[in-house]
Amino acid sequence: MTNPTVLIIGGGKFIGRHLVARLLSEKYKVTMLTRGVTPHPFEGLVEWLKCDRDDGPEFDALLHRRAFDYVIDVINFNARQASHVVEFFFGRTTRYIHISSAAVYLLNRMRVNPLVETDTPSDIGESPPMPGSMVEYGWHKRAAELEIEKAVVEKGFPAVILRPAVVSGKYDYTQRDLGYIMRVKDGGPILLPVERCGSHRHCDVSDLVDAVMLCLERKEATGNIYNITSHSILSMPQYLGLIARALDVKLEIMFVPYERLCNELGRGFSPFAYEMDFIQDIHRARCELGFRPARSDEWLGELARYCIEEIKSEPPDEYTQRREKELALAGDVKGNSP
Repeated sequence: MTNPTVLIIGGGKFIGRHLVARLLSEKYKVTMLTRGVTPHPFEGLVEWLKCDRDDGPEFDALLHRRAFDYVIDVINFNARQASHVVEFFFGRTTRYIHISSAAVYLLNRMRVNPLVETDTPSDIGESPPMPGSMVEYGWHKRAAELEIEKAVVEKGFPAVILRPAVVSGKYDYTQRDLGYIMRVKDGGPILLPVERCGSHRHCDVSDLVDAVMLCLERKEATGNIYNITSHSILSMPQYLGLIARALDVKLEIMFVPYERLCNELGRGFSPFAYEMDFIQDIHRARCELGFRPARSDEWLGELARYCIEEIKSEPPDEYTQRREKELALAGDVKGNSP
C-alpha cells in the first residue's frame, strides 16, 4: 500500500510544524503549502509549495492537477478562504480538516459552561463586531465554519472541524506562555487583575496533533465538529502554580484592579486572564474519537522546563518592555498597603 498523501496549508510555523513532524514519523507523504517566508526544518523530507493562499489563480495553478488523501488547513481565517477551498478540493480529497478556534464561542452572549459544539450561532450578521478584538477573530472563524458546514450538508464535502482552546507548546511564535514562564522564573511578583479570575482550559499542541491524527484514522469523524482541549480546568493561580512547581521556584501573585493595570501596563498585560470561566466540553471528542489529552501538569511542566533550559533567544519583547514597570507597580502597591 502506498503511503497516504497529505497537504498541509500553513505548515511552516507552530501548529503546522508539529503536524508535519508527526505525519512524517508515521510515514505519510507530506506536501506543505506556505508563502515561503518562514524557514522550516523539513528540507528534503517534504514537498514545499510556495504560494499565498489568497492568490487564488496561483493557488489553483499549483494544485489544479493534484489530489490528496487528506488536506489539513491550519490557516483558514475567513469565509472567502473557506469558500475557495471547499470549491477547489471537492472531489480532490477524502477528508478536509479545518483547524478552527474556541473564539467562535465568543459570539454567543448567553453562553453557559461547559461549552458544547452546538453553542455557536448559525446567524452571525453581515459584518464583524468589535474590530481588532478576539470577538472579531471569532466572527471570521465562525464565518469560515459556516461555509464548510453548508458544503457538508449540501454537497457531502468530507470536512471535519476542530475547535482547539488556546494552543500552547514549543515553537509558539506568540510567546504568551513564555512571558508567564519568565515572570515565574525571575521570582518577582506576577500581577493579575482582581476582577478577572475565570478558569479555562488550554490545549497542548501535542493533544491537537493527536486529535488531527484520530480524524485521519476515523472516517466516521467526517461531517462533525470537535472541541479539543487539555485535560484540566485551571484558574490563573493554578496555571502559574504548575509552572512554579516545574521550575522549583517560589510563586508570588499580586491582585491589582484591572483598570489600574490597563492604565499603567496596557490592555494586553495578561493574555490568559479571563473575565469569566471559559471551559469547553470535550465529551464528544473523547467518545467519538477516543481523544485522551495529557495531564496539564505534565505538558505544562515540560514546556516550562524547555523554555528555561533550551531556548537561547532573547526574552520576548513584551517581557523586556514591561517587566520593569510591573515590578515598580508591585512595589508601589506593597508600599501603600495598610
